[in-house]
Amino acid sequence: MSISYEELNLKGKLVVQADRKINFLMGPIKSYYGMNNISLIMDYAKCFEKLEVQKNRILYQSRDGKSMSDSPYAIFKYLMESSEFNDYIHIWACESNEVRKYYKKRYKHLKNVEFVVIHGKEYLKELSICKYLINNSSFSIYFTAKPEQVYINTWHGTPLKYMGLDLENSLLAIQNLMRNFFNTSYMVTQNRHTTDIFKRAYQLDGLYDGEFIEDGYPRTDLTLNTSRKKLEMILKKDGVKFTRKKNLLFAPTYRGHFMEPSDDIEQLVEVINQLERNTDYNILLKVHPFLYDNVVEDDRLKKFLIKDTYDPNEILSIADLLITDYSSIFFDFLVTDKPIIFYTSDYEKYKNERGLYIDVDQLPGPTVTSVEELIFSIKNESFNQQKYKSKYNEFKERFTPYDDGKVTERLVNRIFKLTPNKIKKSNKERVLIYAGGLMNNGITSSLLNLLENIDYNRFEVIIFMQRKTNKIVLDNLNSINKNVKIILRSGGFFATFNENYRNNFVRKRGMVSKIEERVYPKKAYKREFRRLFGNSKFDYVIDFSGYSMFWSNLLLATDSKKKFVYLHSDMNEDLVKVVGNKRPHIINLKGLMTLYPKFDKLVNVSENIHKINEKKLKRFKPGNKFVTVSNSLDLKGLFESAKKQENIIKTNEENKSMIIANSPTGVEIINFDESKFNIFACGRLSPEKGFDNLIEGFSEIANEYPNAMLYILGEGKERTILETLIHNLGLSERVYLLGHQSNPFSLINKSDLFVLSSHYEGQGLVLLECLALNKNILSADLEVTREILDNGRYGMLKNNDAKSLAEGMKSFLEGDNPSYEKYNIESYNANALNQFYSLFE
Repeated sequence: MSISYEELNLKGKLVVQADRKINFLMGPIKSYYGMNNISLIMDYAKCFEKLEVQKNRILYQSRDGKSMSDSPYAIFKYLMESSEFNDYIHIWACESNEVRKYYKKRYKHLKNVEFVVIHGKEYLKELSICKYLINNSSFSIYFTAKPEQVYINTWHGTPLKYMGLDLENSLLAIQNLMRNFFNTSYMVTQNRHTTDIFKRAYQLDGLYDGEFIEDGYPRTDLTLNTSRKKLEMILKKDGVKFTRKKNLLFAPTYRGHFMEPSDDIEQLVEVINQLERNTDYNILLKVHPFLYDNVVEDDRLKKFLIKDTYDPNEILSIADLLITDYSSIFFDFLVTDKPIIFYTSDYEKYKNERGLYIDVDQLPGPTVTSVEELIFSIKNESFNQQKYKSKYNEFKERFTPYDDGKVTERLVNRIFKLTPNKIKKSNKERVLIYAGGLMNNGITSSLLNLLENIDYNRFEVIIFMQRKTNKIVLDNLNSINKNVKIILRSGGFFATFNENYRNNFVRKRGMVSKIEERVYPKKAYKREFRRLFGNSKFDYVIDFSGYSMFWSNLLLATDSKKKFVYLHSDMNEDLVKVVGNKRPHIINLKGLMTLYPKFDKLVNVSENIHKINEKKLKRFKPGNKFVTVSNSLDLKGLFESAKKQENIIKTNEENKSMIIANSPTGVEIINFDESKFNIFACGRLSPEKGFDNLIEGFSEIANEYPNAMLYILGEGKERTILETLIHNLGLSERVYLLGHQSNPFSLINKSDLFVLSSHYEGQGLVLLECLALNKNILSADLEVTREILDNGRYGMLKNNDAKSLAEGMKSFLEGDNPSYEKYNIESYNANALNQFYSLFE
């Protein structure tokens, strides 16, 4: 029995449809059961949505659940001792079941104190229902504070070591911390020094909508108010020896590696033994939590070691002398008026690697670099010298002006009894911009240029995108104007199991009817936006990429005054564009286009694209929302880059140099002769750029003009095809693919002719850049290039077939090309910026 082609085709379509339906049904299930974080997020989203906040519940988390300590513990103690808070339920987050069992046994006599394990179901429930959330560090990536919750971040010390963006290459590492801070109602700081660092190093200045409470740390109350006699008795039961009158506390910071702590331990043993033998103090050792598990079983240290479960500030209360290095614990110890010695044996190394806000010669006590110097300083009480006493008093005034033993009382009154202060909003308008993938392409160039031109006296600009570790993306992030704040999204979509299905349903179909409108999980997108930005509000939001339905949905979920989406090209053409037998934009654009009516403006990057999109996108009924905002240029950066020689190696021969070319397989050095006629082209190596036509056109003139050379800058999937074409045409010594260049302008500036051979362009930004550099231009005759070159006024226009491009190149080689007018790039740029500002009127 024979089967017809039509029957086979029908069966193939049915198989594809069946696969799609199975994938749709199994997608959320696979995510839930196959990825731990996703199941956590879905479970938490369900709790977040279904459970109501209870006014008398408080969740505490200190040191990531390792102990009951620090300012959260100080607040807990105060509330437990205050009868007016008797009806409150106190829940402590624990990092493990072992920690939970320890504290549950210790506090079993208290019925209103409970313990939950972080990431467990009870923990997710408490995160959702507790009115007050108190943390001295940060909650996990999925955490989001509800609008009716009060999140108090007390942090864990005044910074001595560099923090946040003050550390090099820290942008990726600090994102969850920043996200936590955006979610807080209150940020508690000890002094102005700490407040200023948080505002700068975590991008809070101009973006944070919570309240800073700069009024001391509650934990210093534990130092001032703890009974020395009682605490020493408790410590004796744990095996700590008290045979002398005075106590010396050695509290070094952690400077080793998680997997190799042995060096730290041996140094500790040596210092402790020397101190015991050569001083008249009881020696107490409080190590960093990262090191504790590695020293707790060391018999050499047992009689000195303070258990990790004891609060460090309570231990400070029994110390008569503190020995530390770079630990910020010394700031808290200032409240005791007792001496400090700084043992900094590796100061230069530590400062260079980690960075310090205060040099050692400025510290309020002697600084020593060896055990011998340490012993000498203790015996001679060098800390009593007047210069150290003066610095001590200066440090007290600067760093602990509010730590008077009543910090917790004031904080509790502020949080539990008063309404939050209204934050004075900056006069600047906040603009949130989705940046796209930030790979090397025209959209990224357009955004980077725009960010160099914006008036930062008027706007507070924030860009956000998915967190990526790709080197190209990181390089582009590092090149962003330093006035711009950068937020990187990580973690899963904050949606319930049901909402994930609904989101997939709408994403596949777009918002095409009332059914999709009803199914669309708007609450999930609002929740996700709050997860990322907490209490921060934005005046305007911009989807600058314009190619992703997810990010557009996220921006549409905001309460911003106006919402914009950019259209960088003929969007209908991009919808059906085929690259490598695939349509890369079909799903995202199909859905995104149905969202166009929800935006306030559809921003086209040229008048030509404006006309095309307005005509082709009528079916989505966007109304009268199409506007033109031409892409601006970073003229200062462009001219500076053109003068640089970072990808060019000079030789001893006149007019001759070498170009550093890049490829996926490595670096190649290519000879470059400025005396020849050098033709350049630039763009992604993809079919729409027409580089095959350009190479074939060049082959038609190559023999006639042996002085001509062709260089193509850019990278892409067509590289192998183009390399084969070059080889087959015998042009391996005449045509070179230079790969991606971090600075293309230094090379383009060497060109005698620039050629744009694209089949279509959104704006042809590279043409404007070449006009700014006064380069000869040969361009494919497209509507957008005709607009830029004003029908041949500023450059030559030719059809984008090989023969026409060959004719154009020949004309320039012969020197019989027309004389073109100079383009007024400054006027263009001013107009482009005015168009951008008009969006906000």
